[in-house]
Amino acid sequence: MKADALSGILPWVAFGVLQALGYTTAACLSAGVVMLTTLMLARNTPGIIDLGASTFFLISGLLGLAWGGARVEPYLGILANLTMMSFVLVSILRRQPFTVRYARRSAPPAVWEHPHFYIINYLISGFWCIAFLGGAMLAYCLSQNPNLPKYLGNLAPAFSLGPAVVFTLICPPLYKRFIYSFEAEIQAAEAEKT
Repeated sequence: MKADALSGILPWVAFGVLQALGYTTAACLSAGVVMLTTLMLARNTPGIIDLGASTFFLISGLLGLAWGGARVEPYLGILANLTMMSFVLVSILRRQPFTVRYARRSAPPAVWEHPHFYIINYLISGFWCIAFLGGAMLAYCLSQNPNLPKYLGNLAPAFSLGPAVVFTLICPPLYKRFIYSFEAEIQAAEAEKT
């Protein structure tokens, strides 16, 4: 579990530190290497989000090498969000929503194959897909207005991904409450018929 958590956090830390120092290409490549290394140490199959982040870092680093980090940097937000959106969409189309991997950590094994467990995860994964698309659109708007304050670019992920985090937290309890009340209504209707 620790290596799994590190594979998610360390690459972004390496990326953030090096990019803040002005080393965009090195930030991307080192984050990709750190992510791949921690994934190999994790001893479990990487999730689709891990693969998406690795892809983003390595492609961004290669683009930085080819075109120069300064030319690539304004488009990193677009590329990151579109990459993650693509991987989340693929997980949905493959009928394996990416959130199932994380939901199984807190849900009892008895519900893992229940249709409602998957419905909740499709809803949450779909919301994340929309959030990443929104993040790409916001990053594009910011890249087209270079005179805007830099802090807006730093706040952009909170505006686009914040609602997805909130939805991820509130969706399961609300959905369970809805299903339980719906099942109670069906049982009451069936009891009236007999």
